[in-house]
Amino acid sequence: MKSNKNKKNKNYQGFSLLEMLISMFIFVVTIIIAVSIFANVASARQKSRKIQKNMEDARTALDLMAKNMRMSTGLGEVSNQEIYMYNNSQGQCVSYKFDNNKLKISQETPSDTDNPACDTITYPSYSSVIGSDVSGSFVVVPTSIIAPKAVGKATVILTIDGVNMQTSVSFRDYNNMIQ
Repeated sequence: MKSNKNKKNKNYQGFSLLEMLISMFIFVVTIIIAVSIFANVASARQKSRKIQKNMEDARTALDLMAKNMRMSTGLGEVSNQEIYMYNNSQGQCVSYKFDNNKLKISQETPSDTDNPACDTITYPSYSSVIGSDVSGSFVVVPTSIIAPKAVGKATVILTIDGVNMQTSVSFRDYNNMIQ
């Protein structure tokens, strides 16, 4: 009878404990690699979306500033970090400045709208134009009414996420040019 019992055990097929441990180890390593790859792809996609949103915000800010500058007269710069202008369409003095890695705007109504002196106004409160960290500068070339006559222009440079964006705007200050 003993020989018959040993014969049954030899015919029994299955996995040994060592084979199970090796297969489990391979399975766990494969899952860890797959999850790691997925996490890296998701992180890269999230960073890419953030950079894209920041670039869109910066482009919108440039467009807003360009529109204000085109509709303005008396544009000047306090420094390459702050500019001011009189927006004819709104009847307000507008100032933009870079402060603590933010682009900020302030608007004030001048006391004399016929002869606004936006460079003498104290702008009490500035609000952020965009939420992202941004640095940059302004370069203003004023309108020249003496020969050679030239319409002024302003150049705005924004740096966001290490990328420079720039726009130049010509003033619509033609009245002094025609006279």
